[in-house]
Amino acid sequence: MVGGIWVTIADDRGGAAGALSVDGRTGHRPIAEQEGVMPRFLIERDIPGASGLTETQLAEIAEKSIAAMESLGVPYRWITSYVAGDKVYCVHEADDEDAIREHARRGGFPATVVSVVANEFGPHTARLRV
Repeated sequence: MVGGIWVTIADDRGGAAGALSVDGRTGHRPIAEQEGVMPRFLIERDIPGASGLTETQLAEIAEKSIAAMESLGVPYRWITSYVAGDKVYCVHEADDEDAIREHARRGGFPATVVSVVANEFGPHTARLRV
């Protein structure tokens, strides 16, 4: 699917929207306070013409990303990626920003903006009022 493609490498949050996650993230505790959870990063990549990439091209990018990830030798998870306009937004988990940037370097991808995710929420959060 061009223009709204996503690539999922790791099962994120146990499947269905609004479900409690398999790794304990429920949307009501800041991620930074959750023990044993690698920091999650949102990576913005400027890629002119990204929305026009074919499924074959996206598969090639995915293969490069997996190879880069495996070559790091450190804990690292690629959760998912989204294509929108001239950007690709990726969600990855790693111990630190250096690992994120090294993955980008090894894969030959830009990492225009790397932000640590402070918290996450969704429709299920409204039901978690404390």
